[in-house]
Amino acid sequence: MPAQTAPAVLTIESERFDDRIGVALVAALVVLAVLNVADIITTHIDLAMAAQHGRRLVEGNPIASVLPPNGRVEAVKIALLAALGWRVFRRPPSVQLLVATWATVAVYVFTVANNVLAMGRLH
Repeated sequence: MPAQTAPAVLTIESERFDDRIGVALVAALVVLAVLNVADIITTHIDLAMAAQHGRRLVEGNPIASVLPPNGRVEAVKIALLAALGWRVFRRPPSVQLLVATWATVAVYVFTVANNVLAMGRLH
């Protein structure tokens, strides 16, 4: 009976892999911050355009819809981004957080695109 050999295992240098995840997380955090600013700006423009045309828009963000429209949404967004940033810089990077963060980026891309499309419909 021939001797069995162990299957080849793909190994990744743990330190380099963690560094790459860390860089990708920081990039996602920066993109998420930019998209949050774009979301705030486009939402304010949409609401102002709707009011100007005598129309009422409904806030699609379930968190923002329950907060009073006096800057609290922006404060909540800043707090959540700060908490995510704290997590990214204080703990070892994980693939799960990387995937979740980039998935959130994708949601914000669609949100900002929807806001821009709403501007076109309001104009």
